[in-house]
Amino acid sequence: MKEEKQRKDLFQMVLGLLPQNLARAADTLDEGERLTCEELRLRAGQPFLARAKGKWVTLPRGGEPAEVTAGDLDHLLARCTSYSVHTYAPQITQGYVPLPGGCRLGVCGEGILGDRGEITAFRRYSSANLRLARQVPHLAQPLRPCLTEEGQLQSVLVLSPPGGGKTTLLRELVKLYSEEGSVSLVDERGEVAACREGVPQYDVGSQTDILTGCPKGPAMEAMVRAMGPQWIALDEITGTEDCGAMLLARGCGCGFLATAHGKEPEDLWRRPAYRRLVEEGVFSRLVRIVSREGKRVYEVYAIRKEDSANAESVGSAAHYRRLGGGWILDQLSLGQKSVSHPVLCGRADIALQ
Repeated sequence: MKEEKQRKDLFQMVLGLLPQNLARAADTLDEGERLTCEELRLRAGQPFLARAKGKWVTLPRGGEPAEVTAGDLDHLLARCTSYSVHTYAPQITQGYVPLPGGCRLGVCGEGILGDRGEITAFRRYSSANLRLARQVPHLAQPLRPCLTEEGQLQSVLVLSPPGGGKTTLLRELVKLYSEEGSVSLVDERGEVAACREGVPQYDVGSQTDILTGCPKGPAMEAMVRAMGPQWIALDEITGTEDCGAMLLARGCGCGFLATAHGKEPEDLWRRPAYRRLVEEGVFSRLVRIVSREGKRVYEVYAIRKEDSANAESVGSAAHYRRLGGGWILDQLSLGQKSVSHPVLCGRADIALQ
């Protein structure tokens, strides 16, 4: 299977980035753990950890937990930047280094501040997080009935805490929506499509145009002008600049596929930038990802004005969640099951295997 080989190749690439002693420790993972490995965590003076099969595993060395040293972190950063750390300074000041295949190294340590209080560099690295990308084919397909209204796919926002699987689902949503029209993917960090020499390494659909390495605001403006998309997809909208650019693009007739950090749907209303997107009707669907018993569970909600809610269009009041300002979330039910991804009561239980 193509996806399985891709996962194996990515894991081998990561082994090649690690210091030799830690690579041997990571090499003790069995095949199932390697295929499901999502993160490798390195903290100076602490055990080396892997997140696989939905749980954390302490990696061994000589019968004892492998302990990470500050030297290990320096070695890892040097390898990930091809021994040219200064070349990646703009990304490092944001806390990450992009890696092949949509993977990413997150770093933290002692920050060096500029005149305006902004982070200009790091030194004395204390932690690193190697995040491995993955493609889960057809992940979005079971959700399609809930993302459709009057025969048309709707703009959707994916919500979950960090590391919850937003990018994995977004990748499959982009592919799904590209079956219906053109999608412009703003892949700022190269994690969604993982382009190499302009060719996406992940399948994001035949009608998807990709712009990488560019901030979301200017990228959206360029895509609207140059590519005329029906949909714009972007990962991790974060602030007022992103939201302002989205409103301008919406005024040009574009729909959106986007992700945001948050645990509860009500978090949208607590953050002014997201609240404005709700008030302006930018999104009509919300997909919330939660973790239950090692599985990622997908809850789908319609975002509606309360005065438009009625028994026929919204359903039982037990499904409501109030956001504020007259806006509500109505949890949707598919009323059907999929053999590959069982769907119950608007939730698609996806076991990552």
